[in-house]
Order: sequence, then C-alpha cells, then structure tokens
Amino acid sequence: MKQIFTPILLLFAALAAYGQQPMIEVQKVDFKTTNDKWTQVEVELLANKNLLPDARDENYVEDIKVKLYLGYLIDSKAKKYDYYTSELEIVMMESGDKNSVYFYLPGIIVDRDGLDTIPTYFYVEISVGGEVMPPQERATTNDSDFRRSFLNTFVSKADSEGEANKDLLMPIYLAPSTAYGRISNLPLILRRDVRP
Repeated sequence: MKQIFTPILLLFAALAAYGQQPMIEVQKVDFKTTNDKWTQVEVELLANKNLLPDARDENYVEDIKVKLYLGYLIDSKAKKYDYYTSELEIVMMESGDKNSVYFYLPGIIVDRDGLDTIPTYFYVEISVGGEVMPPQERATTNDSDFRRSFLNTFVSKADSEGEANKDLLMPIYLAPSTAYGRISNLPLILRRDVRP
C-alpha cells in the first residue's frame, strides 16, 4: 500500500510546484525609442505571495533584484554580439502590486552602432532574497529555442564579454531625465551607488 501512495504523493507535489506562481512575475518587456534615440526598456512586474520560509509577511515580497541582459548582433558573418547588462534593486512590493522598472541605452551608442530598438536577444533575471528565480517566458526573447538551449550561454557571455560596455545600460535613476519616455508605477528602488 505504501508503494502506491509514494508515487501519488510525489505527483501531487510536482503538480503543486508546477502550478505555483513566481513571487515576482514579469508581465511584459517593452522597448521604445525616446528623445535623442535613447532606447527605453520597460519591465512590468507583478508581485504575488512571498513564498520564502523566512518572510516577515507573505503579502510583501522584499529584496528584489532585476537584472537586464541585452544582446545585439553586430556582425552576422562572425556571429559577434555586443552585450549590455544593468540591474537595480526594489525594496519591496505588496502582493497584487503591478510596477514597472526602466533601463536606458544612450542614443549616441545606438546611433554609432546602428542598433535596433529591440535587441536580438534579451533576458530579465529576477532574484528575491538573494535567490535567482527560474526563467519566465515573458522575461526572455520570444523564441523557445533561445530559452531551451541558448539562455545559459547568453547570460554567461553577457556577463563576461559585456565588460567592455559596463555601465552603459543604465537604470532609470542614472539616466538623464531628458531620455525618459512615458514612465509610470515605479516601485520603491534602493540606490546603492550613493553609499560609501
């Protein structure tokens, strides 16, 4: 009898985990050209329940990091990409909150390199409480092959080869206000760049 119940319990546990909503859900990633050809990237987030065992309150998700990876194909024959990364921290979101964070790539770089508004590949990595969340479908390039077989390589290359473009992709608080397009529903962002 015990042998029958063990696989059934494992099946229910797997189904429960599969159906579980991420604590922070990427709703959309939107790319726009703003003033002076700056590229604005909006990442819309939805807060669900905090599932961490040490959460102070399940209705509040804290210590959220959003890291954006962009990859632009600049030489198709050599399969050479330019990579840009940036991240920011959100202090907290309440369950049910829908907020947007913004990143900016300077127009002078976009113009110099002839970059499209929408990159060849992108990925939004979310971490909560220092734990990186599994990739979400809406947080990556709309290409199932990319998600299935190229995402880990893309992140690794962006982290290593993107050093040449360090700090060029900026979170909203480092970009000049003249670069902003329409912005709304900003969460409480923690700025570590101003601390010693």
